[in-house]
Formats: sequence, structure tokens, C-alpha cells
Amino acid sequence: TAHSRFKLPIPIEANSVSKMEARSPHADVLRKCKLIVWDEAPMAHRHALEVLDRLLRDMMRLPDVPFGGKVVVLSGDYRQLLPVVPRGTRPQIVNATHPRSWLWRRHARILRLTVNMRVHRLLAEGRAAEEQVEWANWLKQLGEGTLPSSATGEIALPMECCLGVHPPEPGSHPPTLLGLVQHVYGDVANDPQAREAEVLMRRAILTPLNKDVDDLNNKVCA
Repeated sequence: TAHSRFKLPIPIEANSVSKMEARSPHADVLRKCKLIVWDEAPMAHRHALEVLDRLLRDMMRLPDVPFGGKVVVLSGDYRQLLPVVPRGTRPQIVNATHPRSWLWRRHARILRLTVNMRVHRLLAEGRAAEEQVEWANWLKQLGEGTLPSSATGEIALPMECCLGVHPPEPGSHPPTLLGLVQHVYGDVANDPQAREAEVLMRRAILTPLNKDVDDLNNKVCA
């Protein structure tokens, strides 16, 4: 992780500095680097980016050169998950993002990826990609905020993303939390194959709250 590689402090504040020692193996690796790629960077607080800048300037002994002369690529989509600010308001969360950093305003160069490589690969192989194209376009509209919405900001999900919109299968549960568990994991209680490790490793239900994780785990393991 970025915290491990750059020895970022926890918690991280506006004037924080890296805990990396100048003579450590980690420092030697950074000195030799010409390019640093930070994947999923939008999830990191802007203070983390500023700590990295201070670290590289000090390490390379170039106090007036951004990032000590290293090229830093921040990879990610700022329309997805932003930095976590405990109990933060919307303005506080936005203020934690990289575009609010003075480094971004002075030195950032924005490059946009415009080709959906999954769709491109399918088309190159001569395979049908209509569903992938449709899904990619829907995600783009969602990210840009151009989907039709209600007065309260609610949007309609595609029917294939929802449980309970198709005719129910015999023996299936109604569209409840238990129905979601059955849809993803199958009949874990009565089907030995559904409990095999290789099957379970390929399936997951994502939720942002720990209390929901506990509730789901209890239902899956019941």
C-alpha cells in the first residue's frame, strides 16, 4: 500500500512527514525510481500526496523541485470512491481530494483514458460486445451525473442489476437480504458443492458498512 511504501503516518495531517529513514532500503528504491505509479490514488487524502512530495524533495536534495524531479502518475477515477473522512461532511470530503491540493493546481497534467479496453478486445476478437458497450455507456452516464433522476436524486438501476424483477425461480427466496445471499452463494445450507472453497472464493457481496458485513456473514453461515 501507499502507507507501507512511503511510510506515511497515521493519522495524516497537513504538516505530516514520512517516517522513512534516509538510509533504509525503501529510500534506496525511491532514489533509483524515475517513475512512480500510484494506482487508485483518488482514495488517498491530499495530505498523503503532499507528504510524498516533501519526502522526495528531501531525499533527492532538490527542495525547489516538485517530487524531487520524479514523475508521479496518479491513476484512478475521481468519480468513484473518494478519501474517507470520518463523520465528514460533503465539503470536508471534497476538500480532502487531490484537486484541492496546491500541488495539483500548480503541477498536475490531466490525461484521460477514452478507450474501453474490455470492449476493444471483444471487438478485436470478433465477439459480440453489445452488452458490454451498453453497460460501459451506462456507467459513464452514472459517473458524469447525466442519468435521469428523481427530485430527490434517485436513479433507476438496470433491471438485470436488481433481484425480484424477473419471474422467481421455483424454491427461490423473495427479494430480501436472504434472497440476495441465495442468489450469490446458492443453497449453502444443503448443497455441499456450494460450500467448496473454490466456489466461495469466486463470490462476494460488497457493502460499505461493517455492521452489514457481520449481518451478511451470519446469514451465509447460518
